[in-house]
Amino acid sequence: MSIPGIIIASVVVAMVATILFKLFFEDKAEFWECVKYGFKPDFFSWLDKDLQRDYGKSMKLGFYILACAGSGYAAYLGVESLG
Repeated sequence: MSIPGIIIASVVVAMVATILFKLFFEDKAEFWECVKYGFKPDFFSWLDKDLQRDYGKSMKLGFYILACAGSGYAAYLGVESLG
């Protein structure tokens, strides 16, 4: 584990997260709505007859987090393979 690899991966994650935020979410309100649905138990969404929206918003947030984390991991592995 090298410090330059971690720094470069962090910069890549910050850039990718900014770009993907604009692609995934219309504004901050939609992002926080996805976070709300991500933490809300599915049973309560089912009771509110809002389960399909819950699944969609939770999946959108999950893909966003996965893409950001994956880009950082790929950048870290790329830097480590050079040295």
